[in-house]
Amino acid sequence: AFKRAAKPVIISLEKKNGKLNAYCCNDSLEKVSGEAKLYLYDIRAEKNLWETDFTFETDANSSAVVYTESFSSIEKMITGRTVLICDATTNLGNDRAFFVAGRFCDLALEYADVEIVCRNDEAITVRAKSFLPFVLLDEEKLLEENCFMLKAGETKTVRFAE
Repeated sequence: AFKRAAKPVIISLEKKNGKLNAYCCNDSLEKVSGEAKLYLYDIRAEKNLWETDFTFETDANSSAVVYTESFSSIEKMITGRTVLICDATTNLGNDRAFFVAGRFCDLALEYADVEIVCRNDEAITVRAKSFLPFVLLDEEKLLEENCFMLKAGETKTVRFAE
């Protein structure tokens, strides 16, 4: 989780004044540009119920709203099994943010472990059997990242720290 917070560019989502805002926080010394997909994901059906793509730019050392949508247009589709997700790709890397309307504990999550696809001296690759908002890896070696989100069927390779 710290690795994400320490990245030069992160995306976040917020509901405010009837709007859903996507923010880009750019802590780097250069202007960032990117593309993003914002979507409402059904964690049981494992599909997007709504989605939109957008491009954005954020000045160096700043944070800005890079996309706004009326929350009422999405709210009708939100249930106890949906999550808003924003995947962004920028010239400085990738980020993923998610937003749960209402209380997170009301989300219809089931506990599940990740499947270990491959483990060697350099890295571990895992796959999610279902939506996992917080994959926590605990290994004897220090990992470059040990907390992240995976959708059903997604894989992620995490390298062991040098």
